[in-house]
Amino acid sequence: MILTHPVDCTQLSIPVYVFFGLFCALTIVECIFAFLEKEGPRKIIKPFCVLMLAVLAIIFQPSAWLIYVGALFGVLGDIFLIWKHNHVCFGLGMGAFLLGHIAYIAEVISIIYPSISWGYYVAGGFLILAFNLGCYHITKKVVKDGKLAFVSNIYLSALGMVPITALVGSCVGYFSYLFLTFLGGLAFIASDSILAYTIFTRDIKRRDFFIMAFYLLGQAGIIFGLLLSVAAL
Repeated sequence: MILTHPVDCTQLSIPVYVFFGLFCALTIVECIFAFLEKEGPRKIIKPFCVLMLAVLAIIFQPSAWLIYVGALFGVLGDIFLIWKHNHVCFGLGMGAFLLGHIAYIAEVISIIYPSISWGYYVAGGFLILAFNLGCYHITKKVVKDGKLAFVSNIYLSALGMVPITALVGSCVGYFSYLFLTFLGGLAFIASDSILAYTIFTRDIKRRDFFIMAFYLLGQAGIIFGLLLSVAAL
């Protein structure tokens, strides 16, 4: 059982609050431009939102490098997905986000490892394998490309494992911030679901507003949940 204590947020350094404020301000501006469908300024601001979270993570928990590496991969993914209708850029963006999710999962495992038996990891491996085998043909029908379907299922597996591992972690400790990571993971899934729907099925009005609102909420939930969990250990 992981024993943790509440984090006293009043003891955080001023730069942490500064970059949190910058993240909030950029997120509001990004969502406004997305709602107004002003693509030019929205695309410029987009990568800087999660970059503020990455810098905040470096300042707050410099030893927890997996968290800010995951965030920086998210920034890279944001840049590539500016050209999301280009298959090469879409693939590179998906790859960057995949590496980011792997970093987040690895950080969750590093937090909960002492309290989780090896059986959970074996079950997780079988769950990923079953998902990829079972959903391949469905994904292929949606994306209409075998290789992209295979890569997409790997990405979706990592995407789903973030909230799953966080939920498991939040259940094994007396006090855990990982439930915030769980909620962030669900928001990330909602964002990617809307993105995939608008690319492969049908576009919707103000799509980027919904995509970015859920995405930035998701990134913030995942990152703050992990940072606070590390700080509380």
